[in-house]
Amino acid sequence: MVANDLQVQQWVALGLSLDEEMGEDHVFVCQHLSDNSIVVKRLINPGGHVTPIAASSDEGGTFKATQMKLENSVVTCEFTLSNFDSGRRRRSTISALSQTTEYHPLIAAGPLDSSNSMEQHTSRQAQSQLVSLNRDEQISYNSDDNLSGGLHLMIAHGSIMIFAWILIVPTGILVARYFKKIIFTKDRKLCGEAIWFAFHRLLMSTVAILTIVGFLFIFAYKQGSWTKRSSSTKSEFAHSITGIIIISFTFLQPIIALFRCHPESRYRFIYNGIHGFIGFSIFILSIVTLFLAMHFAQFVSFKKFGQGILIGWAIWVGLAFILFEFIEFLFITKKISAAELESRESETIRLKFAAMNSRTLPTIPVSNEKPKRTQLKDGLKIVLLVVHILVALSFTLALVIKLRKKY
Repeated sequence: MVANDLQVQQWVALGLSLDEEMGEDHVFVCQHLSDNSIVVKRLINPGGHVTPIAASSDEGGTFKATQMKLENSVVTCEFTLSNFDSGRRRRSTISALSQTTEYHPLIAAGPLDSSNSMEQHTSRQAQSQLVSLNRDEQISYNSDDNLSGGLHLMIAHGSIMIFAWILIVPTGILVARYFKKIIFTKDRKLCGEAIWFAFHRLLMSTVAILTIVGFLFIFAYKQGSWTKRSSSTKSEFAHSITGIIIISFTFLQPIIALFRCHPESRYRFIYNGIHGFIGFSIFILSIVTLFLAMHFAQFVSFKKFGQGILIGWAIWVGLAFILFEFIEFLFITKKISAAELESRESETIRLKFAAMNSRTLPTIPVSNEKPKRTQLKDGLKIVLLVVHILVALSFTLALVIKLRKKY
């Protein structure tokens, strides 16, 4: 086995299978360990997609490693198989390796963890050609070609979801919650709708579209199969469950909005409550889902950086909501007492009578304190929203760029 550019803490394996599916196969794996040494092993993977285990001495042929080297970024793992016999063997779910049987080559590659144990493959390919151990065969595999239709689909899925749920969703929630009565857009419309609503609808519709596109990418990557639950795929299984819940309700939210009642309807509060509860719930669930993705076997070398970025982003989002609430509280309109209101009305009536009995109209003082305070409050909210967008965009780009460079 010869592997070009096999990085430290990575493995590549050749499986010999009676079909084109993984499971019940003989596996030969070449590993580039953390100490820069090379190891070749013979394994079997009984029971389908479980982690391969060491092959026993009676699995067909005697395995012997002959050469393992790293030279000019090329890893070479050579071994021999000899002494094939048809003697009695202990009971096994996998048929013994035979020199005359034709096999389908299965090729996979993936990372090693910190203890040099094999993690789940990040790329795989089943070849339709048939090979036999008693013939000269050449099996070639270009991992870049496989990645273009394999792991790259997962990376595209992750990149899309990061943009949607780290940048766009919290921005859409902030606009809906804190910009409904902003003075600068009070009497202005955009496409016949209040400006805050037009932006909120645009942002959340974009999220719905991106989420569906992201789902299609991961659906293609998994080839329509559901992630099976096992000790090594707990995070992936949980991510798939929370992910499908998010996708379902993200698609449902615009449909619910189509049937909302008029803003002045006395039942409007029911729609507002349901819409807000679902939206905020799936946002919280999306945070959990993002953190689960950091525990994937494919992202073992990305985990620490990814978790650090997500923690920083989560802290910022929480802080942004606190700052917006503080601004609202700081500029809360002072309530006028009944006595003060009665006094103001009496003064207005007195001035009107005085105007009727005088040729000169009295000057009625008008306070500009409230409009100025409102403008200051709204200005602060706009500045904070811009800061939020820049911070969220920074976290988003950091994650996506690092993810694409790493894989």
